[in-house]
Amino acid sequence: MPSSMLTARSCASAALLSFLVGACSLGAGTVTRISDGVAVEGRYVPPEAYAAYAKGAFFEARGEDTAALAQYRLALEYDSDAPEVLARLGAVQCRLSTRARDGWAHAARRSFARALAVDPEAAAAWLERARCSERGGNIEDALSFARRAALLDPGSEAAALLVVDCAEKSGRRELSRTWLDALVVDEPVTRATWLRFAAYAARHRDAGRLHRARQALRALDGSALPELMLDDSLTQGNLAGARRAAVALHLTPGKLALRAADEGALELSRAQSELVMAADPDDSDAWAAALLAASLEQDSARFRRVLSEGPAEPTPPSAEAVRALTELLSRVAGPDAVAAWKRATAP
Repeated sequence: MPSSMLTARSCASAALLSFLVGACSLGAGTVTRISDGVAVEGRYVPPEAYAAYAKGAFFEARGEDTAALAQYRLALEYDSDAPEVLARLGAVQCRLSTRARDGWAHAARRSFARALAVDPEAAAAWLERARCSERGGNIEDALSFARRAALLDPGSEAAALLVVDCAEKSGRRELSRTWLDALVVDEPVTRATWLRFAAYAARHRDAGRLHRARQALRALDGSALPELMLDDSLTQGNLAGARRAAVALHLTPGKLALRAADEGALELSRAQSELVMAADPDDSDAWAAALLAASLEQDSARFRRVLSEGPAEPTPPSAEAVRALTELLSRVAGPDAVAAWKRATAP
């Protein structure tokens, strides 16, 4: 489920709870609310504002941004200084924006500015401002805002994950790893976080972190996850099991052969690539996998045979195949060949 949907549903629950507490208060001025078991003195907010906010969060959770927008605006008519409402209003306006400087984008920036003018430590407003900046391609601003949100609300998994994403996109690998590791220090760690941890490790070929994530996911889910089933099958040389997992993961047969070679399951990669090429001699992924496996096994005779039997009308190679062929060219033909290959395969 998208994190924005979860956030909206959480907002709806919080708004309804606050409405019930606020409805029991008498008169204007200040009221006492209970937050996480702690009594907090705060300003009086009309019940109509809570009701509109809850409706807005409900519509937002259903993806009905126009209806959510109307309810958040109604809530502000009753309570114009609510940073939480302004943050959600800005989030909706940002999603409605189609260009960096259109009217909706300008409205979102104004909403976030109003929220933070009322409460400079409103973590929700900083988080939504960060998400909006990331959506608009302003990664440096998004990183700065996300870090502010995470520091103001250390328990916010969403803010910490956004820091990881923005740091990774900006090329700050060490910063992204630091925040990622911090997410899994304290138990309990959610399944969603471990999946993000595993995906990050896989992108950067970080075997240690990938192993740690898979072990944690096994503890949470047993061996039912297709990704874990594929990992186990490759380790055990179980081609039938690997194929079943590949179907669940929507991996093509050729990509499965490449994945096996990449994971070091060379015998399985060889068997899979031979089966695929027997059915479709023009499958570029299977051909690249066969070459890679033969090269890694240092089987020069097989390498020459596969090379000479290349596809007559090759299918477009996947990103994994391009990477495998680049690695092969680097090893057997040198940098000039790699440069030519990269020029040929550039978008």
